[in-house]
Amino acid sequence: MDAPLKSRFHRYLDAIQPATAQRNLAKEELTFLENKLSGYIRDDDPFKFVKAPRTGSFAKATSLRREESVDFDADIAVYVKEQDEGSANIASLVSYVEKLTKRAYEKRIMRKPKFEKNESCVRAVFDVTPKINIDIVPIVALDHETIPNWGVLPKRDGSQCYTSVTEHIEFVRSRNNPKSSVPFRKLVRLFKRWRNDTFEDSERSKLSSFTIELMLAKGYDEQIRSITGEALPDLVLLTKWIITHALESTISFADTRVAASTVTHKGPVVVLDPINRDDNVTSDWTLSDRDRFLDRVDELRDILRDAEIEARDNPDASVSFIEQAFPNFRNLSEG
Repeated sequence: MDAPLKSRFHRYLDAIQPATAQRNLAKEELTFLENKLSGYIRDDDPFKFVKAPRTGSFAKATSLRREESVDFDADIAVYVKEQDEGSANIASLVSYVEKLTKRAYEKRIMRKPKFEKNESCVRAVFDVTPKINIDIVPIVALDHETIPNWGVLPKRDGSQCYTSVTEHIEFVRSRNNPKSSVPFRKLVRLFKRWRNDTFEDSERSKLSSFTIELMLAKGYDEQIRSITGEALPDLVLLTKWIITHALESTISFADTRVAASTVTHKGPVVVLDPINRDDNVTSDWTLSDRDRFLDRVDELRDILRDAEIEARDNPDASVSFIEQAFPNFRNLSEG
């Protein structure tokens, strides 16, 4: 790829990630919450505190700063255990952690957040610049012979999901070749940026960041010998893989530690959590969702291929094509 174009992708990737001030603030808030919640839960029934690892896109280094609102999300997983086995109401854990999170900020005067209820977490929203959102995700810690930080994630509707947030971080981290100029995590960030500009809110909710990671990881694993470590050719390669695969067969990952699925997965798209094969993260996709997604990926592939063709002889034309996929690419990537 043309050297100036490589530099432009690096500048663009820097521009769409959270600013240094946001990242530093997120670290401070995550530490603040860990200290507060660990103290509250140790002193409070019916749970006891275990640990609070960072999780989500912030921990995976795939965070994306939203262009319009200029905020970004950071997550903390609060692992707890029952004080006495069988004595706690697991279904109430999200509400329990929500109450303690609000307590942590009761005496805060500056940068006091608002709170939002999500399905499996409580969100602290800081509207004052630099803007950040902190998702506090409670998990009941369970013992597992080979998978660290195994646990059950309860939801407000009473349903539960088994998971390991640190294994999800390692899933992304393990694919980051240090020799790559643009490693896997940055490809994920670019794909998320494209998603945000391409799909409506209702569609975007189905194409979660986790779903993107899994789809790209499968293509990355199967095309590993052709991966260049550069943004444009690797995005062309991965979009071509998605179109060829067409999401017609199950996307899953081999791991001898993970038990076989105990359920039969039905539906037009099956993408399994690599740590919990009972969890199809695309279980709510319809045929229309799949077809629309594939149509949009096909459009993306055509744009990127045109950009790749122009890259050597006409870099300015290449940038114009790239900007069709990644809005404001020209301005954000200028030296």
